[in-house]
Amino acid sequence: MSLLELDQVEKVFGTGSQAVPAVRGVTLAVDRGETLGLVGESGCGKSTLARVVVGLTEATGGRIVFDGEDVTNEVGDRTFRRKVQMVSQHPGQSLNPRLRIETTLAEPLRLLGVTDDPSEIDRRIDEMLTVVGLNPDYRRRRPGSLSGGQQQRVAIARALMSEPELVVLDEPTSSLDQSIRGRIVALLREIQERRGVAYLFISHDLSTVRRIAHRVAVMYLGRIVEVSATEAIFDDPRHPYTRALLSAVPSIDVRARRRRIVLPGETPSPVSLPVGCSFQERCPLVHDRCRREDPRLMESADGHLVACFAAVPAVSG
Repeated sequence: MSLLELDQVEKVFGTGSQAVPAVRGVTLAVDRGETLGLVGESGCGKSTLARVVVGLTEATGGRIVFDGEDVTNEVGDRTFRRKVQMVSQHPGQSLNPRLRIETTLAEPLRLLGVTDDPSEIDRRIDEMLTVVGLNPDYRRRRPGSLSGGQQQRVAIARALMSEPELVVLDEPTSSLDQSIRGRIVALLREIQERRGVAYLFISHDLSTVRRIAHRVAVMYLGRIVEVSATEAIFDDPRHPYTRALLSAVPSIDVRARRRRIVLPGETPSPVSLPVGCSFQERCPLVHDRCRREDPRLMESADGHLVACFAAVPAVSG
């Protein structure tokens, strides 16, 4: 049984002619202790899905199952928030500049009902600062006196204070320079090995995703179009959109470089999607069936999931 299961989750903003479908029937699972990378172009719905998972945005349809229980209508309550936490893209914006680090880290313990014992709170603060590679003396400082990398470490520490089982990381390294990015990824992997926490790692940085994710899900216009083990996605991408995404990843290894695939046209508006496959106008493999039917995720013999009629024949739906 997976830790988190999303079953046909949808999120629509607005109503009637103004309705904008941001997430369209997403079905995904995150296993205990694994990292699932979620990738796609800006505006594809990744961050909206993240907010739905942690309860910051209410799903319009579908089910959210956590640890075997349907929590669709409970993702905002305190018990769920103890188990599922989030780290956002800009730590400088997510940390209150007026609060000392110790106050920022103590808040989850009190607000989520973990403990009110001052000595236990102090112990946990020192422990968590050490876990994320900061000296406990940092507890007296404020975010403005920290570097971007140090701020993100504090944000990660705050997310871990309630000992969650799942952390949703929404572009956690995109605002950091390359050297700091590598340290944060190494830190996240080390924490996962120690604590067994699962990650939903959302990013447009495919190189970083390859370093940290066990599996990768590719999102296009609010839908998942491909899911597989990380190396399978990078070595043998099967959806034409995934191939185009990966062709843009830079590599210093000449042998590993792909011919750049430039997709024609523009991404359709989510309020006026074509009949059939939403990728049809940009796809080099499009045929008549694509213009009549909307492909669903289908599983190939090797467990690779892809929503494309031109991909490897499916063995199950």
